[in-house]
Amino acid sequence: MKDNTKFKSNYVAVLLFAISCFTFSTNALAEVMLKAVSYKDGETTLNGHLAWDTSHSGPRPGILVIDEWWGLTDWAKGTAKKLASAGYVAFAADMYGDGMTTDDPKTAGEWMKAVISDEKLWSRRSQLGLDILKADKKVDGSNLGVIGSSFGAATAIKMSYWGQDVKAAVSIATGMMAPPPEGTKSVKPKMLIFVGADDKSTAPEKIEKFIAGSSGVDMDYQLVVYSNTRHSFTTPQADSRGIPNLAYSKRADARAWKAVTNLFDEAFN
Repeated sequence: MKDNTKFKSNYVAVLLFAISCFTFSTNALAEVMLKAVSYKDGETTLNGHLAWDTSHSGPRPGILVIDEWWGLTDWAKGTAKKLASAGYVAFAADMYGDGMTTDDPKTAGEWMKAVISDEKLWSRRSQLGLDILKADKKVDGSNLGVIGSSFGAATAIKMSYWGQDVKAAVSIATGMMAPPPEGTKSVKPKMLIFVGADDKSTAPEKIEKFIAGSSGVDMDYQLVVYSNTRHSFTTPQADSRGIPNLAYSKRADARAWKAVTNLFDEAFN
């Protein structure tokens, strides 16, 4: 009988090489895309960014991303791309209009105040972002979530109370942690709230008030406090703001990200 061991060995080597080339080619074609999307709130033009991974086929869960009070910064766009890499479709919403951003705390505070002082406007802007996300053909409209930092974190909590169509809400370092409105019977989304123990904007009394106000309400929330952590701890540019209460924490950011993906996986099965 002819010895074909050498033939088999060569065949296996060629086959493995072909598979590796195919895998490399497939991975090379996969890409996280970020597309600018313009939409309207009456006469105001809003400019958001949609992120998705081209390697995925079929509708994916959608996540709305809402930024800090600075406007639509790299944090929101970067978070949207990170979520897309994790298998979601994400939309970084524009809450101010014209994609405005600022580095001036006074200006940022004025912009944010103009939104939160008008709850109808606040709710409408978040809903418009959710509508853009839900309407996209790449999105499974029955599985939506929201994530935000600071101002965006407060918005995520509010969206849970407003009854907007999200299954999960992530709030990162908000100074506006509020319990459900009086008389609330239930809160639909699963909630994940992160607090930095050294964040001066989130006083212990606010946390206590949130917990007390949630008692008796049918809601599923996790409240996570990170030690040695200040405000904007998931924002790499936080330290450059020159504000003592702001600081990026690589450790807390990594831990939070694992918790975030776990929550979304649980909420969307």
